[in-house]
Amino acid sequence: MNTYAVKRILLPALFVVVLGVASVSADHFPAIPADGFEIQGHSRFFYYRDEISTMVEYIGRFEEPDLDFGYQSLTLGGYYRLHENVKAGAFYRVQAGARHDDDWVDTSPGWEWTDTSDRFEHLAILDLTPRFLVEFLPGANWVAAVKNRYAYNFFNGQQTLLVRPGLTWFWVVDREPVLNVSAQYATYFSLNFGDRAWYQHGPYLNVLYHVLPWLQIDASVAYQAVYWSESADFRASHPNESYPSNVYRPWTLDLGAIVTLRN
Repeated sequence: MNTYAVKRILLPALFVVVLGVASVSADHFPAIPADGFEIQGHSRFFYYRDEISTMVEYIGRFEEPDLDFGYQSLTLGGYYRLHENVKAGAFYRVQAGARHDDDWVDTSPGWEWTDTSDRFEHLAILDLTPRFLVEFLPGANWVAAVKNRYAYNFFNGQQTLLVRPGLTWFWVVDREPVLNVSAQYATYFSLNFGDRAWYQHGPYLNVLYHVLPWLQIDASVAYQAVYWSESADFRASHPNESYPSNVYRPWTLDLGAIVTLRN
């Protein structure tokens, strides 16, 4: 057999072997898309009485890779106005479909994400939001705010802190609000988990329209970076490795309705 024939036989075979080894060696890395698109819907109900406002909120989201229905949550609680420019809040949340780092598990054989669609998690949330009128901008309808929200997840003990500064412009006609336009930047800090100080951050733009005095509809678009750290199963099986790509960057379209009643 001449050299040319040997190369024609051995090189493709070697290529197949290399692909096989690469495939086996990478089967423990999670399937994290480089980018994607999500659709989220929400509904909120507020009831205002003096300095207290109660709130009920539902959120549902269709997620990648196939826009399947994924995360959903129900939040109950309320705000108390500590000062003309400061509100404090306390909430209880039950959620399903949330995915955490340790949900990437060794199924022996193989690896896969745990199906969390039927796993209910309970959270306690504290909120503090100062707001300030920005007088140096044109007009008198600009408000700056910084939402600070701490959450404790009773399922896994994870603690997070959301810090979300933003600027809102209010369009008012005859002292009645017509439209709000907000630009905000959200950073979610991981206080006791993961391998970095934050696990998600990114900007978003929101437009809210006052349909009636008690009804508003809103839409927002966000571009987030979501980071994943090695799961407990991964660290146990591959202590000297790390995920080759651990960031997911989805565009999220969020649509919703808000009902506001006052006493």
